[in-house]
Amino acid sequence: MRWRKWCRENSIGEIFLALTHAFEHTKPNEIGFDAAIEYAPNTYPVKPITQQIIASGKMINPLYQGNIYDYNEAASIGQNQIMPSYKKFRGLFPGWDNEARIPGRGTTYIDSSPLRFHQWLATLISLSQKQFKPSEQFIFINAWNEWAEGAHLEPDRKFGFSFLESCRIAQQLEILSQQKNNLISQENCPKVAIVIHAYYPDIFDEILANLSSTDKYKIKLFITTPSYQVSLIENRLISHGMEYQILGVNNQGRDIFPLIKILKEIYQQHFSFIVKVHTKKSKHRTDGTIWRKDLFFKLLTKSMLEKNIQYLVDHPEVGILAPEGHLVPMNHYIAANEKAIIELSARLGVEMETVMKLHFVAGTMFTARIDALLPLLTLSFEDTDFGVEKGQLDGTLAHALERLISIGNHRIGYQIRTLSGQTTSHYAHADVTSR
Repeated sequence: MRWRKWCRENSIGEIFLALTHAFEHTKPNEIGFDAAIEYAPNTYPVKPITQQIIASGKMINPLYQGNIYDYNEAASIGQNQIMPSYKKFRGLFPGWDNEARIPGRGTTYIDSSPLRFHQWLATLISLSQKQFKPSEQFIFINAWNEWAEGAHLEPDRKFGFSFLESCRIAQQLEILSQQKNNLISQENCPKVAIVIHAYYPDIFDEILANLSSTDKYKIKLFITTPSYQVSLIENRLISHGMEYQILGVNNQGRDIFPLIKILKEIYQQHFSFIVKVHTKKSKHRTDGTIWRKDLFFKLLTKSMLEKNIQYLVDHPEVGILAPEGHLVPMNHYIAANEKAIIELSARLGVEMETVMKLHFVAGTMFTARIDALLPLLTLSFEDTDFGVEKGQLDGTLAHALERLISIGNHRIGYQIRTLSGQTTSHYAHADVTSR
């Protein structure tokens, strides 16, 4: 071919040529090309649903002569395409509607969404990593800003930055999925971070009383506390003698946002496991003290801490280990958090049908491997995302994130369990009669 010859003669060397499968599906090697590029949506044999839309009475234009397709069907076909014998780079599209170009005769894909796009893209990322060497792991998105075709990643009024965010998060989560379990320390003495949100100093003393050193693991305390309490908390830490790091935070996001703020630091220090607790008082409940003491015993005492960490070492499929009796079904205890969870789960590429089959740790105290929690960081939360603290019992962003921890854990392929494998369908500490 001319370009190959010209590049060779002008010191550029060998070039890689790919043709687009937009309409004709010529094998690239038949005309001197190296690969083909999947051009979505033309590649997919999707059946039109135009007559169904007309029959439903939703069609505004009685003279319409175009074609309407289901985006979800296209995505399903795209995710399950069988690769040909030649090299073909995968492709997808965020949406399609070229009615603006040819009014009354356009092609439209309905029901596209950032969630479905994210799931499709995540599948293609995974497949490309398996099928191509790193230098050839390309995915082609149609398009960046083809507004006249209704195919654009650029922000719009309906979805904002969601399609762009889907590209970022899908890639980051796939990396986490691939590297999970690789973060476990190969040393004989793995590093364990005990993360404590110390809002109530008196309860912090209770936590320290439960803690003791162990020769089996290298333990470091990571403490978050309101900025005005840093000196007070630090004085109590010095006398305890354990290695620690303390971060002053604003009183926002309960114990969840402080965890997010310090999680990156823990990851960068190469800790394998986390034990997360906080100074829970639950003043609105008569059984609050019993609740707290049960959690502290099952997570912080030397024998239980060692037992929990060893369980995670022995069960690489488990990302989060809940204290016995505190793992509850999502669908029983979603309460006022459903709307927020729908939105947050979609950002992670998980639909509500799956979410409602999961479980989460009531009380947000648990043992986990570090990478099981990293999906939280992909959502890039800021202080301004959290409302003013008013002692709300439910329905805040922090309450939704309490559940999202489990969803992120599932998203990268981990399970959540208790030591016995049992879950609790009727959680006594959520029973209004116990308040």
